[in-house]
Amino acid sequence: MSTKESILTKIADYLARRDHSILEIQEKLAQKKIYDPEDVDAALQNAIAQKWFLPEGELAEKVARALNSKNKSHFFILNYLQAKGLPPVPFIEEHELKAMERCLQKKFKNFTNLNITDKQKALRMLASRGFKPELCYKIVDQTFEDF
Repeated sequence: MSTKESILTKIADYLARRDHSILEIQEKLAQKKIYDPEDVDAALQNAIAQKWFLPEGELAEKVARALNSKNKSHFFILNYLQAKGLPPVPFIEEHELKAMERCLQKKFKNFTNLNITDKQKALRMLASRGFKPELCYKIVDQTFEDF
């Protein structure tokens, strides 16, 4: 088996486990340090020509949905996508609010008897996770009743 075939096999192995961006595959193969960069580029071009990779926009949407379901903020998602070499996804306030609600439900099981201290804790928690401050105030005011 030639080096290029070996690299193609490795790329296929990575893509069989989950969808990767081209940049991710390049980084993983570069970490191996056993492949010649020219052979890696040729193998990647071959894989791209055979359409092994999802389109970048589609992959970015898929990754963003997965991270949003894990209660990650849009800010976190944008940074993650940038690190993976993927294009940014548009901000959808509804998705952000739902992620914030899920975070709050995990932290505060009972919403009926929360005092001002708990509201402050909730705001700090949401802000530390990268959610927009104006949405943090909006969700805390909607979710918790003033006493």
